[in-house]
Amino acid sequence: LSFMLIPFAIWKLGGLSAISPPHVPVSHFDLLSRKGYSGMTLLWLVMGSIPSIGGVAPSAAVNEVAARTGTLGLIVKRFCTIGWAAIGLFAVAAFGGAAVSNVPPDEIFPRMSALLLPSGLRGLMVASVLAAVMSTVAASMIGFAGNVLNNFYRPFVRPKASNREYLMAARVFAAVNILLGWLVLSHVKQNIVGFFLATLFLGAVWGLPMLLCFIWRGVTAYGAVAGATVMAILFVHNNLQDFKNTPAYYRSSVRYVTRGYAAIGWPGFGDGLAIGEVGIEVKQPLYLGAGLLATVIVSLLTPQHNRKSVREFYARLDTPVGDEQMLRDAGIQVDLIENIGGVVAVDKAHVDVQRRLLVLDLLYLPKLIASRQVSLRDYWLDIVGVVGSILFIALFLLAIYGLTRLII
Repeated sequence: LSFMLIPFAIWKLGGLSAISPPHVPVSHFDLLSRKGYSGMTLLWLVMGSIPSIGGVAPSAAVNEVAARTGTLGLIVKRFCTIGWAAIGLFAVAAFGGAAVSNVPPDEIFPRMSALLLPSGLRGLMVASVLAAVMSTVAASMIGFAGNVLNNFYRPFVRPKASNREYLMAARVFAAVNILLGWLVLSHVKQNIVGFFLATLFLGAVWGLPMLLCFIWRGVTAYGAVAGATVMAILFVHNNLQDFKNTPAYYRSSVRYVTRGYAAIGWPGFGDGLAIGEVGIEVKQPLYLGAGLLATVIVSLLTPQHNRKSVREFYARLDTPVGDEQMLRDAGIQVDLIENIGGVVAVDKAHVDVQRRLLVLDLLYLPKLIASRQVSLRDYWLDIVGVVGSILFIALFLLAIYGLTRLII
């Protein structure tokens, strides 16, 4: 319903001319910031894709194509950002240009809804927003409860409890999830937009170890935990620290990152040092680099915590949907339903059309190709997906640029 505000804005504010210069500054139509230390740069967008590894892919699908289709749906939703940006521009016009800076970012959308929509549609907008928030919260509660139950409570606290007890424990953990969220938000001093931007890249803390687990089979549980712990500490340090009062070693680290950018022809990221403002392009390499090193070093120095479970994990990743009998022949349980005597059967329509995954074989690809175990043809769907994604993003940005040129 974000787009529902646009026709009312055009009607009440006098057409698209209301958001064209001089009513709205030309700088508001810049797709990317030209400043290296603040705003949204191209590098900012590239780094924004790293945390997505932690949670963008669907966790359950009948086969690989279905999982890719679900991911594509999440990407296509980005068209909604065009509507949000348009409402922001109309807000600048509606609230008197520079006066919009006096309106808290949290209140822009509700104020525009109240200003533009008639009574009935205002109620529909409120109901829709509540429904969207409730669905997200419900998914968060179920995911949190399931993770705590299956990865902590069941194996370490009550491994032989009844299903009734597990259900009750899951409900308690779901309530704990809400309590923790309330405790965090009750101590946040930023507005919602600021808090969102501060936590936007939190997914990288577990996204990077997850990606390494897929690419490099030498990652150990101890290495993944060490990497995530180091990144979590540095992430909090990056976001809560007043840069002007940071220790000397931290400021030195920042300077090394900015000099690295300058060395490859991207100057300007150090411009914020004088005013105490460090952009995400500088902050993120600090904790991602440290986390990567911690994961690799600890993994090289520690054994696998459970070789059998690790072997089964990679066996499942290597087995296409439709070839589950290979897992059974190796003594691996395909699905929990087999505990009660059932056998999981896969319909022929759901069999994977691609037999190998490029991400899983990436580090080992030269060896696999040289030994003729695989060919690039085995990864045709991956290659088409990568090329298609790049084209989609390029055309999406080009379309937005064309739209802004049309307005101004």
